[in-house]
Amino acid sequence: MENTIFNVMGALPQYEGDECNLLNALKLAFAVSDHSKAKAFRIDKNKGLILYWTDASEKREQINMFVTPLTAEQVYPQVKAFLESFYDGDIEVEIEDFDENMEEEDDDLTSVEGWRVYTEKWGRIDGDTYAFLAIKPAYENYGK
Repeated sequence: MENTIFNVMGALPQYEGDECNLLNALKLAFAVSDHSKAKAFRIDKNKGLILYWTDASEKREQINMFVTPLTAEQVYPQVKAFLESFYDGDIEVEIEDFDENMEEEDDDLTSVEGWRVYTEKWGRIDGDTYAFLAIKPAYENYGK
């Protein structure tokens, strides 16, 4: 489907147990965006890790090509490494704002390191027709 809006948040794999919601979110995002493979990527301070289905973007000089196009399953280790590098302090990216649907000072909430897999208007990222998905660090909140 063209112009799909996608927005899913979750916890890093070490907080999920046996289930890997990040991988499942990536598989679903690739499927609904009609892009079976990511050919390139770039890291943007505000948007996070951006995946491209081609290198024809206006931002071509900022894009890094994968050695070979990657499926959701194949790009998953790269995404996981990107998020872990952020939480280790090795990559500087803006973290997702606190969810306005939650109360910031709620004692019944536990926050853990997590992620957001998303698209923006028209199913694009940063207005770029060739960017089909972004992954950004975000805190996942659990009620007690």
